[in-house]
Amino acid sequence: MLKRSIWQPASIHPQNSGKSAGIGDDCAFFSYGDSGGSIVAAESFTLPSDRAVDCAIIKALNKVAAGKGLPTGIILSVLLPPGFAEEGLKAIFVQAKEVCRLHAVELIDGYAEVSDGVNRPIITVTAMGEPTNEASAQSMILPGQEVVVSKWIALEGTALIASGCTERLAARFPTQLVEEVCKYDRYLSILSEAACAIKTGVKVMVCAGNGGIFATLWALAESAGLGILVNLKSIPVKQETIEVCEYMGVNPYELLCGGMLVMVTDDGQGMVEALARVNISGTVIGKMTAGHDRII
Repeated sequence: MLKRSIWQPASIHPQNSGKSAGIGDDCAFFSYGDSGGSIVAAESFTLPSDRAVDCAIIKALNKVAAGKGLPTGIILSVLLPPGFAEEGLKAIFVQAKEVCRLHAVELIDGYAEVSDGVNRPIITVTAMGEPTNEASAQSMILPGQEVVVSKWIALEGTALIASGCTERLAARFPTQLVEEVCKYDRYLSILSEAACAIKTGVKVMVCAGNGGIFATLWALAESAGLGILVNLKSIPVKQETIEVCEYMGVNPYELLCGGMLVMVTDDGQGMVEALARVNISGTVIGKMTAGHDRII
């Protein structure tokens, strides 16, 4: 549907872009010749959560970092339901400013509008960054290159489920487990592993996100025009996530996957070892293949 109804009829290809966004490419790189360039990415967050602002900002910054850029600032747009209190709007922007401070980026601009078409705040973040030499260079994924992931799948989805269904989960699981999974959103930033991966010669990076790890791997192969072969048992997942997903009747491999960076590299084990040196878990889960078969 994304290909058929958005990318094909809209023909989204910026005239001065060194790399346009698209399936498997979360950000666009704009080149302005000798005057430099910029990397731009956007993220919307529509789910009910008191961490909606944090999630939207961090995920937008993640996209810039995955594009091998250095995030520098954001623009925050908020769509509000009628009657939303001004104190709540102020709290959203105070929270946004704090998230920007923690990640050393600027809150460049903000905008809010009221619409009777929504029943809760809808957060949209546009993140900008400075391109590096690696960002401006087109990297081609080749058959045989290995696929490495950071941390674990479904961290974002597990945290959102736990924070929205705390009482239901507490009736089934120990309090300590529920409290732990509610804090999984502390893993959402991938800025550290992206910086490490760039230094270690990563070819391409993409943020795992909506649709879970399955959708992300499919988009990666689609973008590369290649096949992919992945060992399901190698995909890292926390036992707490499995427990919560089984109880709630959802598939962890298709659950929101913010906090995981997917990397393609010539040396998977070398990438895992480099990540371990900065205290980040990494796992080789498969490789790119010739043809177009996507096999789990």
